Amino acid sequence: APKDLISRLLVVDPGKRITVQEALTHDFFQILQYKGRPFNAKKMFQFGIMCVRAVIRIQRLRFTPEPVSLAVTRVDPYRIKALRKVIDNCAFRVYGHWVKKGEGQDRAALFQNCPKIDFPRSPMDAPFILSKA
Repeated sequence: APKDLISRLLVVDPGKRITVQEALTHDFFQILQYKGRPFNAKKMFQFGIMCVRAVIRIQRLRFTPEPVSLAVTRVDPYRIKALRKVIDNCAFRVYGHWVKKGEGQDRAALFQNCPKIDFPRSPMDAPFILSKA
């Protein structure tokens, strides 16, 4: 309806163009009364409850862990960071008494496959022994 009104107003020939009265009585300017649905308190209350639940769920979303597939867990449990932490904590509780509390060892030593060896960086850093022969 708006396109029809505009196209009839933009006619170049004044005789074929619609008048002001015809334009004001056009369907575009006729205001329709909206007949809304009757108010239903029960439905409005249920909608309010759903909105509150949605807001709470969105707020808790950052604390909710993502679901973990059992198949992935069986194949490679160390791929999942949260599960890796649980496994390492349990292993440390079982074998933690073997780890010395001194400066030379720490908790990471329990999970290393082979001991870390510090090699000299260059031949000049290695100890040099001269013998008198």
